Amino acid sequence: MPEIEEVKKELEFWDPLDRVLLLSIGPNPASHTEIQKRAVVISSILGIDLDVEPYEYGLYSETITEKLSDERNSVFFVKKGRFYELTEKGKMAWKILTEKLDREILEFIDALYKMDRNELLVLVYHLFPSSFTKSKIGKKILAAINKYKNRGFVKVRREGDKVILEV
Repeated sequence: MPEIEEVKKELEFWDPLDRVLLLSIGPNPASHTEIQKRAVVISSILGIDLDVEPYEYGLYSETITEKLSDERNSVFFVKKGRFYELTEKGKMAWKILTEKLDREILEFIDALYKMDRNELLVLVYHLFPSSFTKSKIGKKILAAINKYKNRGFVKVRREGDKVILEV
């Protein structure tokens, strides 16, 4: 069986959060914090329930941490130092997953990959105010939110209960 078929077959057994995890790691090495923050945003955009709770650095998912540590996932990604990166099979799986996404969603996820750690923190705190609940860095983030407001490549506005993101 060709390798691409093998990867597609493996993906069939992955649950939606495994797919969110793969999308959150992305094509370049990513830290645990970057993966956590991307996962919060990506799961929200895709309508996938990610059990998160407020923590010292914003919303945190124990599920994502467990999946990052699960040896069964090493076929798709590995930890190298402080960073996680996709294996060759992981890159193929990531490509398969991204090809199924709408162009607008893919553009937004691509924008997340271009954000540094601080920009991701600011975005998550801005989109999900419950991030401030137990935060150790809330004041610093609030100052950064005011600094970034209506600048940069992501514009955010609220319309009732909806959050509108423009890339």
